[in-house]
Amino acid sequence: MKKQQNKKKGNSIAKKKKLSSKAKKWIIVTSIAVGVILGVLLWYFVTRCGNPHCFFHNWPLKEVLFFGIFFALMPFAFFNEDLYKKYKQ
Repeated sequence: MKKQQNKKKGNSIAKKKKLSSKAKKWIIVTSIAVGVILGVLLWYFVTRCGNPHCFFHNWPLKEVLFFGIFFALMPFAFFNEDLYKKYKQ
């Protein structure tokens, strides 16, 4: 009898906890903030135009938009359960 009980406990697969909507919201907000900060840092240290009269000397528009959108979409790719189930096999 004890062997059957132990066997049932040992063979059970751990269920993955679902994230709450509040946690998902904060993960997305944090990832967007990280993306925008990384975009500004990339612009400031790498791609900023050296000429003060150049438009891109004061406006990090393309870097901030690219990194902000990229990091905003990353949580959807990582937390999509259909993708997780597909690649888990």
